Amino acid sequence: MIVRRYLQVSWLGLSLVAPTVAQSQCPEPCLIAVRALKLDSLPAPVQTYYSAGFQIRATQDQALLREAERFYADSLGLGTGISLALLNAADWKRVNNRPYGLPNLSISDRVAFLSATDDGVITMDLLRLEATLSDTVRAKVVREGISFAEFARSMTDVIGLHELGHTYVASYGINPHASWFNEFLSSYFAFAFLQSTHPRQARLIEAMIEARLERPPPAHTSLKDFEQFYGKAMSPDNINWYQAIFMQQVAEVSRSKGLGFLQTVRDAFPVAESDSVSAGTVLERLERIHPGFRAWADRRGQ
Repeated sequence: MIVRRYLQVSWLGLSLVAPTVAQSQCPEPCLIAVRALKLDSLPAPVQTYYSAGFQIRATQDQALLREAERFYADSLGLGTGISLALLNAADWKRVNNRPYGLPNLSISDRVAFLSATDDGVITMDLLRLEATLSDTVRAKVVREGISFAEFARSMTDVIGLHELGHTYVASYGINPHASWFNEFLSSYFAFAFLQSTHPRQARLIEAMIEARLERPPPAHTSLKDFEQFYGKAMSPDNINWYQAIFMQQVAEVSRSKGLGFLQTVRDAFPVAESDSVSAGTVLERLERIHPGFRAWADRRGQ
């Protein structure tokens, strides 16, 4: 079990074609703002700045990020050169205008922001799932030998790895053309790593997907809505729902395609391609790569 890692880190200095939620979150360059906090830090690779009292957590998070970097350096020849800011609410508010605990990435200077405490919006939303948890999902968590609270907190590992995935989308030479596909690919990088190196955590991800989808759907559920509202007017609960839907499809594709899916996607969506590719064309190409994408999108209302 990976203990409470928050790996949302994903940059390479290359700007992503489909913007992430985190593009203008700091009043000045994010790395400068974080350094101005004068926090303790752990040295590169993955230089990690952390609020007082969170050195152990920072060390754990950094170790997992470094492991993911090594995995993709060995398997796909990729690198990142990222930094991590693991902050409490007070430090976060001094440098980042996103809601506390909504993990985000500064693309320009490759800084990932993660909450150090449980009162961040995403962690709190996940913890609330326990009240409506089915016996089926509860049994899956019990079989892994952890409490639901530990289970929910472990999902921050995925969030951090997802952010790392954003950098890999760019560095691997993929132009996703759509924000939802950018998010999907970032989660694919995260899940493929965990499936290969931490299968227990991969199983827990699938249990969390079930837990989230047992609840009523949120206000926005279509891919079209995601394109329109993501990063603008979408609640943390709604974001969690979309990420669960994306990760559910990621897990299905990854089981049969593995890292080969990423290689095929790179050929089908080259980074040099213009941004005029339509949503329909994105789905047509994905359907050819892995039949079932169109039906999956249709269930979302496209």
